[in-house]
Amino acid sequence: MNKLTYQNGKFYREGKEVPPEFGNPEQIALLKKIQSQMENGVEATIFIEDFTEFEIHCKFQCPKCFIPNYHKSERFEEYHPDKQDINDFLEEIGYCDNCGEELEVKQSGKGYIAKVINNDEQ
Repeated sequence: MNKLTYQNGKFYREGKEVPPEFGNPEQIALLKKIQSQMENGVEATIFIEDFTEFEIHCKFQCPKCFIPNYHKSERFEEYHPDKQDINDFLEEIGYCDNCGEELEVKQSGKGYIAKVINNDEQ
């Protein structure tokens, strides 16, 4: 069976809208997964590209709409970016390119996560 997806408040399977069903375990599980990702964030990959200049890159899947996002910094021509440069770049991301949800990308443990900002907490 093909995977159930959720976008813009609707369920889809194979690109066709699926009506919500009260008590449907597959739909409930998907909504719980989305809620968890929005609260806890999803893994974000940060890397520095080194040719003759340096760029910081950030790739992640939006925790709300599941669409991949890809951001890259301006080029660093004179030096290798340090941790502060990376943090400054991550602060500039701020939103999902697809759904426009306000996000933050931050360090978590040894890696990075992209997380929906809950404006109720601010």
